[in-house]
Amino acid sequence: MQDVGQFIQEARKFFFVRRAKFKRKARSKLSDFRYGPWRKLGAGYYGEAWAHDDHPELALKISGPQGWGYDYSTAVQEQVHCNGELKADVWPDFAEACMQVPHPNLPEIYHLERHGEYFAWGVMPKYVEYDGTHYEVPAVIDLKRAISTGRAEQYWLTPLLDIARQRGVVLDLHSGNVMMNPDTYEAVITDPFSSNGYGYCMGSGSDRTEYDFSDDECDDTDDDTADQTNASNDPASIEFI
Repeated sequence: MQDVGQFIQEARKFFFVRRAKFKRKARSKLSDFRYGPWRKLGAGYYGEAWAHDDHPELALKISGPQGWGYDYSTAVQEQVHCNGELKADVWPDFAEACMQVPHPNLPEIYHLERHGEYFAWGVMPKYVEYDGTHYEVPAVIDLKRAISTGRAEQYWLTPLLDIARQRGVVLDLHSGNVMMNPDTYEAVITDPFSSNGYGYCMGSGSDRTEYDFSDDECDDTDDDTADQTNASNDPASIEFI
């Protein structure tokens, strides 16, 4: 296994680069696929996954408000779905549950940090595409049954069922969210929930009409670092997760 501690340090810096670019509405479509040694593995409505050239066995997951995986304008437009407020991804809650109840069919989360109401990032092994029919995986069937019946018959399903109840989420178990551990060949459910297509609301009040992306932890050095990188990946090669 690569040096997880070193990867975490690099991942923390890169997280602020990504968030700074998002905050400044400066994310270009091309530069979203390669930043120096960082290469995008995939993106979705709430987040993105990245790999580092020097740490090929590890992956970085960045989670943000709805639209984060696309661009700033999409996120701002999506405020209308919850009385003008942006909504947060449920993945950080799922990652915390994985840390509490380790299981071969859940991702191993080496590190998780939350930043404010909307942003979080985590480090895990880099899983690969599942070699099989993902909806026939016993763990997937067990999770679906637990959500549909409201009963967790196995210990590792209990915190996941709690998340579904508390956040009002639905299952999103497509092939990009069920991966495989390349060492054990076990299926790994990496991101099972969708927040009803819109996410769940966070924030202080319904009268909020504009989200302030500023943060004392973000400074201009983050944006300058991002501008020094260049894009080299073909956008068509990115798989949305």
